[in-house]
Amino acid sequence: MLNDLIIAFRFMQLYTHNAHNLLKGSTFFVDHEILAGTYSDYEKAYDSLVERSIGSEFKLDLIELQKKAVESLAEEKVPKSFEECFQSLVYCEKYICEEIEKIKEKCSEGTRQMIGNLADQSEVRQYKFKQRLG
Repeated sequence: MLNDLIIAFRFMQLYTHNAHNLLKGSTFFVDHEILAGTYSDYEKAYDSLVERSIGSEFKLDLIELQKKAVESLAEEKVPKSFEECFQSLVYCEKYICEEIEKIKEKCSEGTRQMIGNLADQSEVRQYKFKQRLG
């Protein structure tokens, strides 16, 4: 049930980590730090979703889910600029919130609260990324 979110957060963690390592430009120092915190947040969300799935005894093939995240990453490529990166992240964050809306009624109360918190954090990041883009 949480597989699409697991894939999305792993993709976003890899995407932002690559951008953190490879992008350069006049906003490097600030954006480099923003992305460092962001990929760390995505990794924590990924880990929470995986652990919740395992604890809830959902069928989970981590290798397959990670392959799907990497396949998406290969299609997306590394952004050419920080602006392109933040635009992509706004899109990804909206996707996260849409996925949460689709599945929330199928979840236990605890899982609903956890993914609700993930949606809340996503909306905060969306605001910050949009402010960064101007």
